[in-house]
Amino acid sequence: MGSSYPERLWGAHMDAESLNPDWQEVEDDGQPISASAIVDLDSPVKNPHVAPITIWLDVEVDEDEDEDGYSWRCSISEEDAGFGDATLDSGWLPSYKDAKSACWEAVVACLRNDGYSDNEIADAV
Repeated sequence: MGSSYPERLWGAHMDAESLNPDWQEVEDDGQPISASAIVDLDSPVKNPHVAPITIWLDVEVDEDEDEDGYSWRCSISEEDAGFGDATLDSGWLPSYKDAKSACWEAVVACLRNDGYSDNEIADAV
């Protein structure tokens, strides 16, 4: 009962940042090397003129000469971006867990900016 899912059944307010998308993870010798997820939403109820959106989340190991870590990126399709820059946000962090969290937080911020409620975001994951 510690998860957010029972709250969803009762219609309580959801905190989208506390949820996680369905990450598809790849490991090598027990060490994470990448993770990816897709979040697909219809137009937000409060902002129906916003087009439906699909966001890709990617985290991968970034072996630098000085320090190992993980790069992360969230993006939309190039077609939806008008064949321009499809990246919504990106970054680098030394921790795999922190990189996944930062990527998800960027997605949540983007979706909230477009008018999606936390409950709509939670329903997509």
